[in-house]
Amino acid sequence: MNKDNFTDEEDEWFKSNSGLIVQLIEENYDYFSPEQDEALGLCNTSMQYWIEKQNIKRAMWETQNTLKILRNIIE
Repeated sequence: MNKDNFTDEEDEWFKSNSGLIVQLIEENYDYFSPEQDEALGLCNTSMQYWIEKQNIKRAMWETQNTLKILRNIIE
């Protein structure tokens, strides 16, 4: 992420939550159905799109949505 586009707090928030997403995916990947894997891929694509467009609110929403989907799959 380009630090020039986001505050230090936003940058730290994305690093923390992105790390959590990667960890949850790595720990549970074998349990995902093809549909769940596709949904998570779409979330990631959307999150990256909004980061590139520098729409921080939408990128944060996509990140939170990804975490919500992951938690629903895991629980």
